[in-house]
Amino acid sequence: MRGSPKTYDLVIELFLPFDYLAESVDLWLIPRLPRRKRQLGREYRVIVRSYERLFDAYYADKLEGVWKLMKVFKEDSLPTRIKRLEQEKSYCYSGLEQELTEQQTIGLSCFLPDSDVEREDLFFALYETGVPLALWLRSRDLENDDMSHFDHLLCAKCLLDHNHLIDQLWLKRKAAYGSPNPPKQWGYHAAMLLDNPERNPPLNPLRFGQ
Repeated sequence: MRGSPKTYDLVIELFLPFDYLAESVDLWLIPRLPRRKRQLGREYRVIVRSYERLFDAYYADKLEGVWKLMKVFKEDSLPTRIKRLEQEKSYCYSGLEQELTEQQTIGLSCFLPDSDVEREDLFFALYETGVPLALWLRSRDLENDDMSHFDHLLCAKCLLDHNHLIDQLWLKRKAAYGSPNPPKQWGYHAAMLLDNPERNPPLNPLRFGQ
């Protein structure tokens, strides 16, 4: 893109290893003009993906199974397959894996746990059950802490068309950046893992210049 007069409508998918899935990639700074930078998630649609699910056959198979299951559900029943933890004041993440399995879950929404142990339990449960979608907030200290934001992103239309889901998340991020106090806004802290096995890059890495 550098040096080109054209603009690009990009979706940036970052494959992160297990220990870095909670990284705030949408807040990473990228250069715009000399001495000025802007957040990656403000400029582009950004989602997190799993490095292990791309290269590890065991986790790739788990993901593929749930992805196929997701397609057999009726459109209006898709929101009922989302495990909604953001409404819970307290939750024991050690039992999440079993609950996701028993409820045939295709997605999860929550506030990101504060402790490292609970975060590990959260992401391990996603891996072991193959759940492809997770939406979380990094902070509870918000001015517009309204659960309707989750509802708007986890509706049947967004769950049926993930391109629409990605667009809607980006719009919420942009709205947050346009506010007087972005760090207090819902969209500023919203992050999403969305692993689509139908959108995998080649496994053989390209050499520099290709």
